[in-house]
Amino acid sequence: MPFARWENFRECELEMIETGHDEESAKKICGAIQARAEKGELYKSADQQNYDIICKSDSELVIGGFASWELVDPENDLVTTRAQTRYLQKLFKLPREYRNIMVGHSNYKIGEPILKYAKDGQEWFSHVNEKGLYLVAKIRNDSFKTTQKWREKILKGEMSMYSIAGLPLESEIVDEGGTKIRKIYDTEPWEITVCEKGVNPKTQFKVIAKQEPRSDAERAKAHFNITDEEWNKLTEEQKKTLINKLPPRGSAQQASKQKTGATPGIEYEVVKITAVPNQIVLVERGKEISKADKLVKDLMEIAERTHQRKK
Repeated sequence: MPFARWENFRECELEMIETGHDEESAKKICGAIQARAEKGELYKSADQQNYDIICKSDSELVIGGFASWELVDPENDLVTTRAQTRYLQKLFKLPREYRNIMVGHSNYKIGEPILKYAKDGQEWFSHVNEKGLYLVAKIRNDSFKTTQKWREKILKGEMSMYSIAGLPLESEIVDEGGTKIRKIYDTEPWEITVCEKGVNPKTQFKVIAKQEPRSDAERAKAHFNITDEEWNKLTEEQKKTLINKLPPRGSAQQASKQKTGATPGIEYEVVKITAVPNQIVLVERGKEISKADKLVKDLMEIAERTHQRKK
């Protein structure tokens, strides 16, 4: 049975699968659209609001919102849902390193589009619904001042819109009420950027959800480059030793002023023996601080990392 812009439910599912979603995700996306259709609540226009922040933490920032909408923009272009669908499908067929989210139409990559994000029982999907292209994107986080500046602007809502660019591959000029409109049916993706204001007034996004700060265990695993499996094999005393050597919370954002490390003003070395369980040695300038219960003769690999931190 036809609904929204599809002839039947399976046609909708196949479109989502072609975009990159699995069967389960495709069914959820199309099910939500079908439910709106049955209630007579299909989208006719996007709300003019900021993008959603799906997740916010010390290390993760995920946003979601409309990157395109089927309406005539100030340049008299109308990007049809057909063109939006092909844009998104081609985007996710690109190698990951070419799927870039830029900032302010500059050459600075601030993130990457993702197909799906799930948190606390909620799910968000990149897809084209009955009228617009909804895009989920993960924003990068590192010690670069430029990155932190743009992340702060996104969180404050100062950069609240998507703007997409592409090469029209199929289009026609039509007359609508005496106005010449270019209807675009197929495009090739060039760029997606977050900005203060896009050409399409409906393409705004929100920060969708927020995440609590990472636990001490999560911070320790990330800081000392320890896998979950290796962490689980450590004793409680060893875990506590590593947690006690963590730098203060928030110090990563001050990396331009100070280097990360375990103890302020002290140079130290972490030796992680990855081939054998429970083998971690912390060394302060050649001085042993803490080590595992025993050393083994059949050592297969030693990974060494050097960290420094100054006041």
